[in-house]
Amino acid sequence: MMIKNLLLVGSGGVLGACLRYLLSLLCVTYLGTDFPFGTLLVNVLGAFAAGCFFELFRVLQDPEAYRLFCMVGFLGAFTTFSAFSLETVHLFIAEKYGLGFLTIVLNTTLTLLFAWLGFFVTRYFLLKWGFV
Repeated sequence: MMIKNLLLVGSGGVLGACLRYLLSLLCVTYLGTDFPFGTLLVNVLGAFAAGCFFELFRVLQDPEAYRLFCMVGFLGAFTTFSAFSLETVHLFIAEKYGLGFLTIVLNTTLTLLFAWLGFFVTRYFLLKWGFV
């Protein structure tokens, strides 16, 4: 059982890390490096997905295999609090205080908002489709 769980978490993590890397590259390519758009994007998308998965798995009686793959593995590797923290410190060291505070405000408020939004959007569709 433990091997199966580790494989679920690991395979979800591989996919999450690869997608995070690709989205970060796209942001750097198209939006530049002055602001950490890639980290903000993956954290906001990950928060939305976490809200969706939370409600979906709650209604589906929390199938552990899906939760391990999606929440622990995929979202654990896809989102990044450590990168957000380090990029914010670098902005302050570079004396870009406005951008530093902006990244703090955007990462905290948008991730909370999108987690809430993901939860309620999923609840809406589950109710509409008769799962609840």
